[in-house]
Amino acid sequence: MVLSIIYFLLILTGIVVVHEFGHYLFSRLFGVRVIEFAIGMGPKLWSKKGKNTTFRINAFPIGGYVRPAGEDLDNIDSSVPANEQIQNKPAWQRFIIYFSGPAFSILLGFLILSLVAVVWGFQEVKIDKIEPGSPAAISGMMPGDRIVTVNGKTLIDNTRLSEAVATGDRIDLVVLRDGKEVEISLLPKLLPQEAFIVIGNTTGEPGAVLSSINGAAFNGDYVGYSGV
Repeated sequence: MVLSIIYFLLILTGIVVVHEFGHYLFSRLFGVRVIEFAIGMGPKLWSKKGKNTTFRINAFPIGGYVRPAGEDLDNIDSSVPANEQIQNKPAWQRFIIYFSGPAFSILLGFLILSLVAVVWGFQEVKIDKIEPGSPAAISGMMPGDRIVTVNGKTLIDNTRLSEAVATGDRIDLVVLRDGKEVEISLLPKLLPQEAFIVIGNTTGEPGAVLSSINGAAFNGDYVGYSGV
């Protein structure tokens, strides 16, 4: 529990640093003096005075802020030249300065997601076996096909596929076969009430009782479950 909180605070701090750095960077690019760049809230733990900016770390790692000169119209610092105060900059520059923080946060998320994809990859949804006469067989799917998209949306796990199958509507798939993308369209069908369930690549104790499928309670009635 404690370790989870520490990880959360470290991740939050990283996000805050990137977010506030976006504000700081574009403030400086547009010639706005930054009075203070702080990470965290509350009492000061550490600070260092730069040429024009005070950098500080506060006690509570739950946020941060960048304070550009001229932001507080009720407390203008007359020692800062007018051309270095944010309220005297064109509207489009002020917009970019304020928007750059969220933009950097979004960019960080994209970079992290890309890194995860490159290093670990996403879960593959690959066809191991196809029952003769099933919608998958009729549509032309083959063992070894890897499903890439479902109804035009990239498939990163089997959740999106399960949701599409459950609707009972026609599904448009793109599968990767021998290094080439193949388009497939199939119409799922409900399993008959009397049916066998074949489960592979699973974990559990022999003799365990099946109580739910995809989070839905299972009592032996197969009606309502779809298959491809």
